[in-house]
Amino acid sequence: MKMSQTLDNHGVLEIVIDNQEKRNALDDEMILYLVERLQTRARLTILRSVGKYFCAGRDIANIDPSDAQAMQPLQALALAFRNAGQPVLAIVEGPAIGLGVSIACWSDLCLASTEARFAIPEGRIGIAPTITATSLLEIVGRKRCLDMCLTARSLTATEAHDYGIVQYLATPDRIPDAKRDIVDRVLQAAPEALVLSRSLINSLHEDAFHSHLELAARQALVSARSATAAEGLKAFREKQSPSWAPRKPA
Repeated sequence: MKMSQTLDNHGVLEIVIDNQEKRNALDDEMILYLVERLQTRARLTILRSVGKYFCAGRDIANIDPSDAQAMQPLQALALAFRNAGQPVLAIVEGPAIGLGVSIACWSDLCLASTEARFAIPEGRIGIAPTITATSLLEIVGRKRCLDMCLTARSLTATEAHDYGIVQYLATPDRIPDAKRDIVDRVLQAAPEALVLSRSLINSLHEDAFHSHLELAARQALVSARSATAAEGLKAFREKQSPSWAPRKPA
């Protein structure tokens, strides 16, 4: 399995992504594993990865765009973060791309290394970043969301902090200390108080969250089934430029 978990004596559940050969991209088996683990009773859930990347997005190698259920794992993951019975802390120590950005946004707390980067490049291979955009829009607002989706530019960790994607920053060598400090702060609060606070805050946006997620999933299927996506994925696999990308001068 490309993911693992540990549960310590204080009720802190730590989930680790380890799919380094694919830059920690999440396939559907990994997504469903994460969905199940987010339902585990714990005081705090921590999600981190090993290797150079935090998460390079969804592994689409075996995704069939003609399958009407193709977006269900992502919808289930978004809902699992939303409905988790405890706070979720993401620790981003490398690039977060596509779905990796969503995970940072869906998490209640996010600690990032100053070396981390955040980008949504799906448009460059002909795929509309619908669910990713939905998760980002709730955090950063319309103009900043459009900037990331339309230009695919990579945010520095400091920019992601300014945007509100990340609440905590630390240099790579200080990540363990920053993690301990956040965990200690969360464990000082009564679990029931945290659960009620989290539930209240999320419920204030519940209707919009569900309707936006459903619309994003429908639009994702439209995009995935398009000729543009087929061309873009073929060009990506063959390391070629798609027809819409201007050719660089020789």
